[in-house]
Order: sequence, then C-alpha cells, then structure tokens
Amino acid sequence: VVYTLWFRPPEVLLGGTYNGKADVWALACSMYFVATKKNILMGRDEADQVAKMNEMFGSFTELTWPNVSMLPRFSLNKQNIVGTGIPSTNKPLLDDLFKKMLEPNPLKRFTIYQVCNHPYFNLVREKIIEKNPTSNCDAISCFDALKNLDKPRLNHSMILELNNGIEFNVKSRKFQLFNNILKDWTDPKTSQVLFGGY
Repeated sequence: VVYTLWFRPPEVLLGGTYNGKADVWALACSMYFVATKKNILMGRDEADQVAKMNEMFGSFTELTWPNVSMLPRFSLNKQNIVGTGIPSTNKPLLDDLFKKMLEPNPLKRFTIYQVCNHPYFNLVREKIIEKNPTSNCDAISCFDALKNLDKPRLNHSMILELNNGIEFNVKSRKFQLFNNILKDWTDPKTSQVLFGGY
C-alpha cells in the first residue's frame, strides 16, 4: 500500500481498490521529484490532496473516468474545475511519460510494462551505454529483462511491494527493479543521463 500521502493515486484517495496501477502513479511522483527537485502534488491531508489533483487534472467526471462517481469518497472531488495540466519538465519525452503515468483514470494509466517500453527509457538506455559502454547499470539489465517478456506473463506474475522495494518475480527470477533504478538515479553520473535535456 502507498502510505505516503503525496504519492497516493486518486482512486485510492477516493476509496477505490489498490492495485499495481497505484504503484505506477507513485513511481511517477518519485521520478518527477528526482527530475525537478519538486514534489508534484503536496496536499495537507487527503481532501486537500484530491483538491490539488483537481487543480492539475480537472474535476473527475464520468466522461473521462467511467464509474468514478461510485467510489466511496467521491464527494472529495471538486466539481466544474478545469485543470492546469502537469507542469512541464521541458523534456518532451519525459513530459509524455509523466502524462501517461499520471493519468487519473487507472484503466487508462500506463502499466509498468508500458512504462519500461516507453521511448524515453529507450533513449535513456542508449545514452547510458553511449557515455559508459562498460556500464553495469542495474536499470539497464532490469529494463532489458522486462522488455523481453510477453505482456500477459508479466501482468500475471508481477509482485508489487512498493515500500520494501518492488520485485518482479518472472520465471522464478526476481528483479528488484525500482530499487535498482532509484539507486541508479541517485548516482550523479547516471542521474545526469536519466534527466538530461532530451
């Protein structure tokens, strides 16, 4: 479960079911902080966190998120608000990735498989190898492992444990993907590549 208020997705705040798509939202919030040194949504409490989401994404409606009004805490949702959008990082590919990871409707939100196959990470992989051809970057091996797996198998064998590091148990192999990637992001050399000007 995502305990950190600022990383909780709208479906959880509105009383919906927690699943792997919530981890994608939390990962995007973490990535945004690493890329910009700013938290993207900083509410004082759950109601204020939903209000901050409404300011950015607009009111949650049946048109954009079918059955959202059936969620137990839908009353937190503010009506008739037009969102300002996600603040740009001035990096087009990264902005596109955030848009797909921070989709309020969890059914439209990217899966972790789609995240790993987004063009942004293809470019990141190329840049890391270009700058250091002998790199043993854990993120590269983890992304490559995920890219080589078929989507249905990944979805059915994924084990998500966000607060203890997210592990992917696929074909009896465990990849501590997010732990490894976050470790690489905190490395100055790799971080410069991951969030450079592209």
